[in-house]
Amino acid sequence: MKRSILYKILLVSFLVLPSVISGQDAETKYKLAQNYERSGNFEKAESLLNELIEQQPWNYSYFNSLYNIYIKQKKYDEAVGIISKRLTYSPNDPSLYGLMGSVYFMKEMSDSAYFYWDKGIETNPSSISTYRIIANYAIESRALDRALEYLKMGRQLSSDKSIFTLDLANIYSLTLRYKEATLEYCYLLSIKPDQIGLVKTKFNSYSGNKKALDEITETLELYYKENPQPIYLDLIAYCNMLNGNYNAALNFTIEYEKKINGNGASIYSMAQTALRSKAYDAALTGYKYIIDYFPGSNIVPIAKLSYVEALRSRLTDTHKNDIWPYSENTDTAEYKRLSEEYKKIAGEYVNSNIFIQALYSRAEIEFENLRNYRLADSIFTIINLRAPGTEYSAKAFLKRGLIAIYSDNLEQAKTFFDNILLNNKLSADLKAEAYFRKAKIDFWQNYFESALSNLKSASGDLSTAFANDAIELSALISTLKRDSSNLAIYAKSDLFAFQKKYEEAVALLKDLIKRDNLFILKDFVLYRLAEVNIYTKSYGEALEYLKELTGKSENGILSDKALLLTAQIYQYGLKDESKAGELYKNFLEKYPDSLYLETAIQNLNYIQTKKGKDG
Repeated sequence: MKRSILYKILLVSFLVLPSVISGQDAETKYKLAQNYERSGNFEKAESLLNELIEQQPWNYSYFNSLYNIYIKQKKYDEAVGIISKRLTYSPNDPSLYGLMGSVYFMKEMSDSAYFYWDKGIETNPSSISTYRIIANYAIESRALDRALEYLKMGRQLSSDKSIFTLDLANIYSLTLRYKEATLEYCYLLSIKPDQIGLVKTKFNSYSGNKKALDEITETLELYYKENPQPIYLDLIAYCNMLNGNYNAALNFTIEYEKKINGNGASIYSMAQTALRSKAYDAALTGYKYIIDYFPGSNIVPIAKLSYVEALRSRLTDTHKNDIWPYSENTDTAEYKRLSEEYKKIAGEYVNSNIFIQALYSRAEIEFENLRNYRLADSIFTIINLRAPGTEYSAKAFLKRGLIAIYSDNLEQAKTFFDNILLNNKLSADLKAEAYFRKAKIDFWQNYFESALSNLKSASGDLSTAFANDAIELSALISTLKRDSSNLAIYAKSDLFAFQKKYEEAVALLKDLIKRDNLFILKDFVLYRLAEVNIYTKSYGEALEYLKELTGKSENGILSDKALLLTAQIYQYGLKDESKAGELYKNFLEKYPDSLYLETAIQNLNYIQTKKGKDG
C-alpha cells in the first residue's frame, strides 16, 4: 500500500513539475521582455515575446505587448501579421478587427482600415457594444466621420434612443460642428430632461469662445421655436450668460419663470451672476422684476436687499478702484440715499436675517463713505446685541474698534478686537485683521514686544490679507526696537496718519527725517511721507520722496513697494496710464519675486485691456 501511494506521488510530480517550471520560465521571460522594452532594446524584447507567443498563442498580454512594440517602431506589417494570427484563434473578436483597422489607418490606407472596422461590426451586428468598440478605434485614429457613422448605426438598433448622444455631441464639438452638437444635446434633453446639469457643464467648456456660443445659442433658439419646452429657455439663458450677454440671459430667464410658474428663484440666481460680473443693469432689472411681479414670493426680501447692494456696488465701482486705497468717494448724496434704503429694508424685516444684513450695510456706509462715526457705532452696537457670535457681529466689533481709534480711545479699541478673537469659528482673515489691529495699537503705545507677539499671530496664515503688512511691521520693530525714541516718534506719526491727522503726521515725520543714524527707519519715514502727501493730493511731493527710495539699491527693504506706489500715483493720481504702464513693466523686470507682484500684474493688465478697448 505504501509503495502504491509513493508511486502515485512521484507520477504526479513528474507530470506537474515541468508545467510549473515552464510557467515560471514564461513569467521570467515576460518580465525580461518588459525590461528590454523600457530600456529601448526592442529587438530582444520582440524575440522573447515571439517565443512566448509560440508557447502560449492564447495569451493576450504577450500579444498586446508585442503589438505595442511593433507600433512604437512603426513596424506596421509585422503588427498586421500578429493580429492576423490571433484572428485564427478569435475570429469573432471585434477588438482585433478594430486594431487591424487602426494599423491600416496608420499606414494611410483608409479604405483597408474601413474594411476591417466594418468586418468588426459584422462579428456581432446586433450588439450595441460592438458599435461602441469599433467607434472607439475610429476615434483614436481621428477618423471621426467614420466614428459618427458607427455610433449612429448603433443608436438605430437600441431601444434607448439617448444612447451615444453624448459621444456624438463630443465628436461634433471636436470637429467644430457646434450646431450638430447642440442638436444632440437638445435630443438628449427631450428624452432625459434631468440631464440639464450635465449639458450645462458641456456648454460651460465653450466659455470664452464667442463664435461657438453664438452658433449654439442660435441653434437653441431655433430648436425652441419647434419644441417650445421651458428647459430650452433655461439653456438659452445659460448660454447667453456664458457669452456675457446678461440682458438677454435675464430676458430668457424671465420667460422661463413664466413658463414654469416659478417664484422668481431663477431670475434671482441670474441677477446674482450678473452682479458678480459687474453687469449692474441686468442685475438691477432682475431684482426689480422679482419685487414687482412676485410680491408674494419668499425671495422678495433678499431681492430688495440685493437691489440696494447692486446700486451700492455700481456707485463704488464708479468712484473707487479696490487696489488704490488713497482715493475717496465724494458722492455723499448718493450714499445718503443708499443708507436710507437700507434703513427702510431693516425696518420692514425686523424679525428676519435680512434685518442684520441691512443694518450692517447701512452702518458700513455711514462709517466708510459718510464718516458719521457716532451713528455707525450705534448701529454696529445693535448688531453686536442682536446677532452675537455671528460673522456680522465680529465685523461690527472690528469697525467699532476702528471708530474707537479715530476717537483716540485705544484701550476700548483693544477690547473690541479681543471680542473678535474669542470666537473660534470666524474666518482666518477676520482673526488676522484683529491681531494686526491690536499689534498696531501696541506699536502706537510703544509696547513693542507685545506688538511683535500679535504680529506673529497676524502673519501665521500667509494667505490672509494682512499677512504682508504684519511681516513688514514686524521686521521694522525687530530691527529698530533698540532705538526706541526714534521708533516711538515714527509710531506716533503712524497713528496720526491713520487718524487722518495729516498735518500732525507730516510735522513729526519731517522732524524725524532730519535726525542722524536713522538707518532703515529713514526708508519707512520717506515712504510714509509719500503716503501722507498722496492723501492730500500733493502728488509732486510724494513722487520726490519715492524717488529717493527707488534711486537706492534694488535690494532696499521698500524699493519694490516704492516703485509700485510711484506707478500707482501716475495711474490713479495723475491719470498718466502710459507712464504707469512703463513703471509696472519696470517693476516686473526688477522684482519678479516681490510680495506685490500680483498687484502690479493686475494694474498693468487693467491698463493694457483699457488701451485695447479704447484703441
